[in-house]
Amino acid sequence: MNITDGCTVKKLDQCTPNQIVRELKYGSKGTLSLVALDFNDKNIRSLISFENNKPNYKIIKTPTNLDVLAYDAKPILKIDQTGPFEGYANNIYDENGVVIRTADAWMMRVLEHENEFGRQRGLFDIEKGELINYREDLTSTGFFGKWKIYLPNEFESTDDWTTICDFLA
Repeated sequence: MNITDGCTVKKLDQCTPNQIVRELKYGSKGTLSLVALDFNDKNIRSLISFENNKPNYKIIKTPTNLDVLAYDAKPILKIDQTGPFEGYANNIYDENGVVIRTADAWMMRVLEHENEFGRQRGLFDIEKGELINYREDLTSTGFFGKWKIYLPNEFESTDDWTTICDFLA
């Protein structure tokens, strides 16, 4: 029998960058998230979640203590090339969730989920699966304001894939 979508229970520190997971703990909403490394400390993990179709990150300092449901399929990011776009800093530049193409990376603006001192901004390096420090000195860039992330399934047509996030700036 084929069981879709294939997944296993793991500790968060055993998951790979950009792997789709769901937290298994009391009080968790169980939203689908992407695993991210922390560029300062490779032992720390972050979860990029997409509540209300806006990407937020949460830093997990002890990923060895968090059980997750880890999905086998690799996520797919589909950028709408006809959607909102800017070639320089203007309207959507500061929007949380905007996907940015620089000369050497694909990045996404993310906002910290919760913090007692105020929510911090960050950048998610999409290709490396790494949460990096926020920076504003982005030049020679393209800013994309419409995209989707899917959880693909080899047994279904693309129309039936699970949509993790449907973002529009």
